[in-house]
This record gives sequence, structure tokens and C-alpha cells, in this order.
Amino acid sequence: MMWTATTLIVMPLTISCTAMGYPCDDLISGNSVAELITAIQNHMVSDHNYTSEQVQAPEKIEEWKGAIRQASRPTQSRTLRQP
Repeated sequence: MMWTATTLIVMPLTISCTAMGYPCDDLISGNSVAELITAIQNHMVSDHNYTSEQVQAPEKIEEWKGAIRQASRPTQSRTLRQP
């Protein structure tokens, strides 16, 4: 049997600021991890007073990617995040 795709469904990725360990209930979304990271960076600069340098730091980006992975896990197997 051969499968063919005729429609591509893109499910947006969404994470709450709270899930990343911040005291903020905003939801941040993107159509890919790269778009989600960009949206997180923009949110951190506009709402949490981060600098452009801080949001571009590789260790901060990896921290956010970890939070995205963690948020995709079932609730009972998540680890509490600290900012």
C-alpha cells in the first residue's frame, strides 16, 4: 500500500510563560520550534524586560527548548521549572 499526502496540517506549538518558570500566564505560539523560540524572545523583551543580548544567549535558548520539550510531556512526568 502506498500513502500519499494531499493536505498538510500544521499544528501550532504553544507554551505558557508559567510552564517556563515565569510568573506570567501569557501563552506563546509558533508553527515550528524556531517560530516559537522567536515568539518567546519577543515576549521576554517586551514583557519581562530582557535585553536582546539575553534572549540571544545560547544557554537561554537551550533552557527554553528544554521547557518546550518538558511541556509536551504528560503532566505527571513533568519536572518543576525555576526561572
